[in-house]
Amino acid sequence: MITIVNVNNLLQLKKKKGSDKLHNRRDHELSYAIATQVVTEVHTQKQTETIEESLVLITGLFQTGGANSGAIGEAKFAYGDIELSAAELGAILTKLKPSATLRQLSRALAQDIISVALVFDIPGDLSHQFAAEVPNATREELAWASHFQKTNSACPERVKTWLRKTLSRKTS
Repeated sequence: MITIVNVNNLLQLKKKKGSDKLHNRRDHELSYAIATQVVTEVHTQKQTETIEESLVLITGLFQTGGANSGAIGEAKFAYGDIELSAAELGAILTKLKPSATLRQLSRALAQDIISVALVFDIPGDLSHQFAAEVPNATREELAWASHFQKTNSACPERVKTWLRKTLSRKTS
């Protein structure tokens, strides 16, 4: 087998520059620390009584499709007399991390979002499609039926399998 790679040169390069210099230029994940800063900033800007109230706003926005592409201009969610739009949330997020997306934020907060969604009975953005395709869907499963939950390890297997199948059909 012929190869252009000289392993000795690679080992010298690694020794000289180290492997800690390797990193993907486009971050696909958002840290939980940045995500919690976003929640805190929503709390401050929207003057919610508690952090949990801010999470209800964010949850409602994401569960109704606010993390989907194209949602920035349209999606809004209100809790009581406080409203949060995808545009407002996006501005807060990019102030803290310029390259971040709402989808990344939704994935970073996925576990918090599902906790709120289950308490407040907020179905996911794909819940209608899930209910139509999956017999005897439970309220809990309907809450999990959101685009961003497909990578959540705590997502129920039936929902996770359906999400992967459904979302792969949409991209193919």
